[in-house]
Amino acid sequence: MMRKRHDNDDTVPPNAGDECLDESRADAQTDAADATSDAADSATNADAAANDGTTLGATTTDAPSVPSPTDDRQDIIAHAQRIQAEFDNYRKRVEREAQEQRAGATDNLFKALLPIIDTFELSLQHAKDDTGAVRGEDLYQGILLLHDQLKHLLESQGLTAIDCSGPFNPRMHEVLMMVQQEGVPRGTIVTVLQPGYQRGGKIIRPAKVSVAK
Repeated sequence: MMRKRHDNDDTVPPNAGDECLDESRADAQTDAADATSDAADSATNADAAANDGTTLGATTTDAPSVPSPTDDRQDIIAHAQRIQAEFDNYRKRVEREAQEQRAGATDNLFKALLPIIDTFELSLQHAKDDTGAVRGEDLYQGILLLHDQLKHLLESQGLTAIDCSGPFNPRMHEVLMMVQQEGVPRGTIVTVLQPGYQRGGKIIRPAKVSVAK
């Protein structure tokens, strides 16, 4: 016997399952859209952060470097060494110039004393007569002593007589006359008219000589 169906019983519409499926799909699409939006926002924030980092890095790279204390110390040492070298060169130059001035002053003194030597030598020559006998032995010996002492003093300071034996040398000798001398080669010194002197290789006064022609 069949039971009678009441009108107030709950009935399920034929398309109820489809509606539930559609709602689930809509919710899933909404969630996916939200996730996509969040991912896009995250990517945008990451790009902005990366750009900020690049700009910061560029700014840091372009910033001027500050000299280290070691560099400053090396510059100071190099500058001090240059000053020291310049001072050493200046000191050597001053010492060399002072030495040259002292040598020049000594040479001038020798030049002033040479005429005195010449006078002594002439006096000694005229102290003898034609026979070679000495006129006034005591006077002669006194002049000879003074001559020898003065000459020894000059020699102790490096002054030496120029050698006049041999051929004429234009650097050390001055020709006053040419003479005919038998058996003497041309250009050979015959007579020393005035002695010459030198000091340290420098000619103080050339010797005045006569030369064979």
